[in-house]
Amino acid sequence: MIVIFGSADNPHTRELSEKICLHGENALVISTDKTSLLETYVSLTVRNNKNSLVINQKDISCNIDEVSSAFVWQPIFQFFSSAKNNFSQDEKFWFFSWRDTLNGIYALLANKNVVINGSVINTLNNQNKLMYHCSLMGLSVRFPEFFIGNNKKDILNFLLWHKTCIIKTLHQMQLVVHDEPTMFLAKRVNAEDFMDFGTEGECPIFIQKFIEKIYDVRVTVIGDNFIACKIDASKSEYGKVDWRVYDMAHTPHSKFALPGKIKNDIQIIKKKLSMEYMTIDFCIDARGDFWILDINPFGKYLWIEDAIGEPITELLAKYLINRRRAEASL
Repeated sequence: MIVIFGSADNPHTRELSEKICLHGENALVISTDKTSLLETYVSLTVRNNKNSLVINQKDISCNIDEVSSAFVWQPIFQFFSSAKNNFSQDEKFWFFSWRDTLNGIYALLANKNVVINGSVINTLNNQNKLMYHCSLMGLSVRFPEFFIGNNKKDILNFLLWHKTCIIKTLHQMQLVVHDEPTMFLAKRVNAEDFMDFGTEGECPIFIQKFIEKIYDVRVTVIGDNFIACKIDASKSEYGKVDWRVYDMAHTPHSKFALPGKIKNDIQIIKKKLSMEYMTIDFCIDARGDFWILDINPFGKYLWIEDAIGEPITELLAKYLINRRRAEASL
């Protein structure tokens, strides 16, 4: 049995499970959004030194012992990503009880060696900018110079040295503006923007040297399959700095052939981070140099699949199926 954990509202989850079923394999979706968890029952029975863990959600029943491959799109819904400012003690207790229960389930599955990317902990660690930047330092892969911290003096020194930089979030938290979900896009900044930055009590920030790019490339990594998409936002007024504004009319997408060196670099990243699935965002400057801007083990791809016609969902479905069969043969 192949199990996918993620939001019921995420089309990636739905399309991936449907594609697996088309190949004659059994695929279940365990939804980790709040509404679904309110209708979910977990039972761990321990008797005579044996245990049985079963998840029941609506008309789905999943015995953890029967799971042969697991893909986690979303470990649990983002509790604080809502317009609500105050949460009751009961709400917090409920959320953290579910979070730790799901983390325990993911850990059990990791012990069975059935989780993509080894474990959810490894996946979350490699979503962390501080972690993957430092882990890959000294290798052949190239990142723009960056600063992480909240010391005003060090921030200003970095900005004065590089003149123009980009500020990004350190997290994947969804923001809410006027009751609508949104996200904090990358923005160009300089030293003047931080003259009013506090000397105490501020949170750490992520600042990166600005690269004058001519286009971007997003690579979806599925095992040894690297699906590359060129994203040219040079004619987009809003997407020049961050193409995630999704100004599709002015941001053509096209298939892209990765140079051999970049393929080798991706293999190095995979091995170093112990990753099977991730998306990697590159920007390319006028000299043709590739710079890594982001690595996301939870990266999405459906709009790229639609834009360039690459069967990414099919490749991921086959990877999960073949991974299950390989594990079953051991």
